Amino acid sequence: MKILINGGGPAGLFGALLLKKRRPDWEVHVTERHAAEDTFGWGVVLSEDALEAITLQDADLADALSPLLHHWNTIEIRRKGELVRSTGHDFYAISRYQLLKQMQDQCKSAGVIFHWQQSVADPVQQALSMRADLLIGADGLYSAVRQQLDAHFQPKQTQGKTRFVWLGTTLPLDTFLFSFIETEHGWMQAHAYKHDRDNGNDAVCSTWIVEMPEAVWKKGGWEGLQTTDALSRLELLFADDLQGHKLYALAHQQRGSVQWMQFPQLYCQRWYTESEAGDIMGDPSAAFRYYNPDELTRTADQGYGDVYNAARGYQMGLGDSASRIDARLGGAAQGIRNDLYGVADEYGRGVRGAVD
Repeated sequence: MKILINGGGPAGLFGALLLKKRRPDWEVHVTERHAAEDTFGWGVVLSEDALEAITLQDADLADALSPLLHHWNTIEIRRKGELVRSTGHDFYAISRYQLLKQMQDQCKSAGVIFHWQQSVADPVQQALSMRADLLIGADGLYSAVRQQLDAHFQPKQTQGKTRFVWLGTTLPLDTFLFSFIETEHGWMQAHAYKHDRDNGNDAVCSTWIVEMPEAVWKKGGWEGLQTTDALSRLELLFADDLQGHKLYALAHQQRGSVQWMQFPQLYCQRWYTESEAGDIMGDPSAAFRYYNPDELTRTADQGYGDVYNAARGYQMGLGDSASRIDARLGGAAQGIRNDLYGVADEYGRGVRGAVD
């Protein structure tokens, strides 16, 4: 069984790891358009349920992540000089770079094959040329796999009107912070958390997200503002919170204007095709959140459905090619289907157990 996963983010890596560990004899490939060390975010937040689900499915990965996680159980809300603290909220965070690195290392140890810096315009043709039995799209919100098979997946996407920007800071926060600021143009807010457990004095160690309504964003003149000017304004507005620390933009935003994003909402009618051996997981299948963080949280929660649909994509979605593949694989074909369903059932029990 040869599986091609297009996309090397948390969803693609976790899917590859589970499949390869469940069936070491399968050939699992991951194609990623960026280099292995590239990342486009600051921190990733994980709930206790997500960590429990990861531990149940892959204790080795959980052990590798554990010493790198920063934990907090307090949320702090600031508004007009008032401070409210709420405790009992156990969450963990890790830098996106470290998350990807640990998952890559686990995948390599398991025998997953990587193809870095390969931008795939036609993933279906690539899967056919590799003679892959199953194609999984885990290539982000603007998935090439989903777009190529748009008629099968039937996606629906809308954009929220709130504007937000993804920044980092050297401020070592000890709580999850919500800070609301009233400006002459209206309200804006920052929410921030520490994502790097062991940081140097001058290292970016916390994620800092600034959000405001579209009307405030336009009236405030933020559109097209150069990155250095935007950071200076935000540092002034949130000076009390930052305590003298600076804000930093992602590397690709250092030149030009800062990237103010909108909240995407994406749903797919189905996650597998009925005429192709394909499946989608992670952002390509559903996104209702900020674009960049927390893929692993939702990947863990939806893992059962993803792998189950991979099985259905193999069993039901091959169409006329099913008999050809069954003939080539012989008696192994039914075993492959059973193993895919076995991964789904095992994964589902773990996720359900964590939720219970």
